[in-house]
Amino acid sequence: LDFPRFVDDPEYLFQSLRGVLGDKIEQVAALHAHEALASPAKVRLGKELAAECEPDRVGEASAPAQAMAFPSQASLDRIAMAREVALLKIDLEQAKGRLFHAEKRRASVEASTSWRLTAPLRALSGLLKRQPSEAEPAPASQHQGNRRFQVFGRRAPKA
Repeated sequence: LDFPRFVDDPEYLFQSLRGVLGDKIEQVAALHAHEALASPAKVRLGKELAAECEPDRVGEASAPAQAMAFPSQASLDRIAMAREVALLKIDLEQAKGRLFHAEKRRASVEASTSWRLTAPLRALSGLLKRQPSEAEPAPASQHQGNRRFQVFGRRAPKA
């Protein structure tokens, strides 16, 4: 099997394994399984390793990618981190785009005639929703479970 070709080419993988698989699985099912499982983005390729030609130890240069049989764990970690950073940058750009469109929609709503006409109603609703106990805190000795008596500053009757 040629690595990483079998990750990128499902038909190559199926043909290479046909002798082992026999008639146990059809090609269509194998291709669907490959599509669901194979993730080329997670394969460490030679070009990533070649870009990682930094010394792993002081005074010792890394070999070129073709001669790298076993790259160091530090090299593999740096490659994985660089891949994650690239994916996070893409996610960040997509989030910025969603934020831009949401702000644009909000500005459009706030500029609409209906939003401006209903402003007094929203202000009145906000005043009505505000709890009187927030404006004047009730003494700690008052019964905390009965709001009706807190509003008027009286103690709740004992049960």
